[in-house]
Amino acid sequence: MFRSTWVKTAAAGAMAVGALSLGMSPAVAAPYWQPFVSNAPNQTCGQTTTHYASNNVAMQTCIFRNPANNTYQAVAVVVNNAPATVAVDLAAHVIHTHGTNASCHKTEFLSGQRLACYGPTRPLGAGGANEAWSEITLNNTYKDNTRAVVYGRG
Repeated sequence: MFRSTWVKTAAAGAMAVGALSLGMSPAVAAPYWQPFVSNAPNQTCGQTTTHYASNNVAMQTCIFRNPANNTYQAVAVVVNNAPATVAVDLAAHVIHTHGTNASCHKTEFLSGQRLACYGPTRPLGAGGANEAWSEITLNNTYKDNTRAVVYGRG
């Protein structure tokens, strides 16, 4: 009986460690849309704007940093404030010395839904600015850009 309790305790501890380690890893990157989960206080976000083709589609770009402050991930965030579903195709462009970008597949957003397109994780530039923005295509036709977000490690 003692061994059975010890095995259960060890298994529970291993699962907890595994869950914690998963929580510290970067979010799954494009091409799949993910639910938006705030990374405060390790995030810097640009101004929220509305898409020029629809005042009901709000968008912004954020930079998520890991707690050690040595990598970042650009995140395009889109919310549908319309009373109906809207088809959205999004590309998140990340400006960095490596010139990386990512794209998420076209999808439909339900009314009130907030989703994110996570770019790849990249190293933060030492002392320099790390810039990101997103290009949102609405209903396969209308392209618009979010405001750029800049994060500089001091």
